[in-house]
Amino acid sequence: MKMIPLVTQPPNLSLSPSASCQDKISRMERLLRTKPIWFLPHTTREEAAQILHNKDSGNFIIREANKKDTFALSVKLGSSHGFVVHHYIILVMEGRVALEDSDLTFDNIVSLAFHYSSVCDEMPEMLCLPDILESADSQQYLMSLALLGKAFWSYPMARPGRRSLLITENKPMLHSSESNSDQCDDTSPRIKERSEHKLKKRTS
Repeated sequence: MKMIPLVTQPPNLSLSPSASCQDKISRMERLLRTKPIWFLPHTTREEAAQILHNKDSGNFIIREANKKDTFALSVKLGSSHGFVVHHYIILVMEGRVALEDSDLTFDNIVSLAFHYSSVCDEMPEMLCLPDILESADSQQYLMSLALLGKAFWSYPMARPGRRSLLITENKPMLHSSESNSDQCDDTSPRIKERSEHKLKKRTS
């Protein structure tokens, strides 16, 4: 198993996400640039739950599941779902990916994350990146943060309401956690909210 060196300090990052301002970054490009942060194939179910438990609703990690040809989508849910982290199975079928029990298929993991960060559809929560990644308007800044990979989640900048390395904007967690949930509560999800634990015979 490849060992990941421990990061004790962040790399040399600009103090403001707008330090090298460029044209507005599309959602797809933002997901592509930050993939090393949210796509963590070697992260376990327990680690994902620990990482996301104190994060904003909609924050997510995609990782490998134990069963062949499956991934898992770990998502922090909002107030209407008890602020818990739920785990959903992603199936790989003939070169395409889809949530288990969903009719929607996608070319790749990034396309799946893009779709469910734009609309809820079957999900109870719309996916979103941590605030500092959502608000960054410089590709260089995003790429610098992406160098941290999994270690990004352990820094204060990954916390709710944090939009820069120096200034903490104390956004109430209740408000931020309810925002995505409210957009999804009017839907009729086809995918049952269930954890991998309940699917252990078929999944990780």
